[in-house]
Amino acid sequence: MTWMSKRSALGRLGAKGGAAAVGLAKSLGDPKKTKRLLSVGKLVVPAVAPFALKAAGSARHLLDERRANRLGVDVDHVAEYRGPTGRTKARIHSVAQAVKDLRSRRAGDRDALAFAERTEATLADLVSATRAAGPMPAARRRPTLAAVDRELEQIEAALIGQLVRSRA
Repeated sequence: MTWMSKRSALGRLGAKGGAAAVGLAKSLGDPKKTKRLLSVGKLVVPAVAPFALKAAGSARHLLDERRANRLGVDVDHVAEYRGPTGRTKARIHSVAQAVKDLRSRRAGDRDALAFAERTEATLADLVSATRAAGPMPAARRRPTLAAVDRELEQIEAALIGQLVRSRA
């Protein structure tokens, strides 16, 4: 690119934009100003970098906390439930934990144990379906996850029924 073509390219930016670009090119082209900017950068960057890194880490932690609250999991496990199937995986995990709790608290009740076995088998199938839905195109993944969600709603309702029946 020749000098004239650079000038014509800057001229196409408009009078105001072209003048600003030319002014910036002149200031960066000046060796004294460039050296001054580099020396200021060498002083400022080491002083500011630790604060910037700490702020970025704090922001990331806040985002992880918000996501953990939305998913209903611990902050430590948020990374396991990322992606388009993350919400469904977290929901399956929560239901599976509740079924394990039901099994341990009502170990002598045959109905509860039978329910827990059936539900755990169904949850294993739902985990497989959710895992298979991950790489699917969005148009196929959405109905698959919607079907899994409907099945989870039925399991949750039956689980609540088991828990309420145990108190009655």
